Amino acid sequence: MEFTEKISIIIPTYNMEAWLARCVKSVCEQTYPVALTEVIIVDNGSTDGTPALTKKLAEQYPQLRVIRREEGDVSAARNAGIRASTGKWIGFVDSDDYVSPQMYELLAGALLKHGTQIAQVARREVSPDGAVLGDMVVPPEKECVTDTTAFLKTLLLHEGDTSFCTKLIARDLFTEESMFPEGVRNEDFRLMIKLLGRTDRIAMLPSRCYHVVHVSGSGSRPDPSKKDSFPPGFAGAVEGADEAEALVAKQYPQFTEIARRFALVQRLDYLLHIPLSRMTADNRMYTEVVRYLKTHRADIGGNAYLTEKERKNLKILSYAPKLSRRVHGMLMKLR
Repeated sequence: MEFTEKISIIIPTYNMEAWLARCVKSVCEQTYPVALTEVIIVDNGSTDGTPALTKKLAEQYPQLRVIRREEGDVSAARNAGIRASTGKWIGFVDSDDYVSPQMYELLAGALLKHGTQIAQVARREVSPDGAVLGDMVVPPEKECVTDTTAFLKTLLLHEGDTSFCTKLIARDLFTEESMFPEGVRNEDFRLMIKLLGRTDRIAMLPSRCYHVVHVSGSGSRPDPSKKDSFPPGFAGAVEGADEAEALVAKQYPQFTEIARRFALVQRLDYLLHIPLSRMTADNRMYTEVVRYLKTHRADIGGNAYLTEKERKNLKILSYAPKLSRRVHGMLMKLR
């Protein structure tokens, strides 16, 4: 297939010297035409060797340029990259991950073939040493196109992929009103729901081209070297679920029960991971999570989209969250 459209790939980074070179190499050495590729690293004020490394990489790859910022979160970095981009289509890669050489050729080909504004590849979860981990999202059996309403349903059921990193998206979908929310966690889900309302279909590919590296201590993964490590991503997921519930109630009332199930499961995940030491009355997020479960006990019992295991755990945690966690921990030690 002959390509004529330029793509922009944005890589936000902060103190990722150990992983960045592999990431950039995978993005810059794509089968998509180099002349039609723009790679933008947004450095959020790194204090390690990242600035020197990005300078070296920019000398090696002509399609690469670097934006330096004093500080900011990943959303602010992505937004800076979007505003600086000149491509018709935009992709994102986290600086500790990497991609297969044909990823953007496949995505661009799918956009042209199906006439969609969003295309998505499958992902592979890997450990830092390269070992393949279990699937977080099961890829489709074959290339397909689904309407965005059906895709939203898969996200609310924890079956779809909310990540922007597995996708190539039309630049036109991003406006100043539709950018990554800054200063919050779970930014992908919040913006994805908004963008899905601005287009009608998404092309999905079965190829596992995006490699998610499970590095401990990130925003969504505990750091085993730190006692009682609790990534902020768990709280962000709860907040994002509340936004989803409100949006669904207005725009997708047919998914009201599914959105309630989503909110309950996000809180279940929070309560199953929060350290016991943080389950205290002065922890506002924790107390609000427990209060939500108590208020929605009828939904826990009657929601058709909850599994029996989810229903059982939610009921127990709604009555005695800290005691049930203690008992579970003791049983795990005995085992």
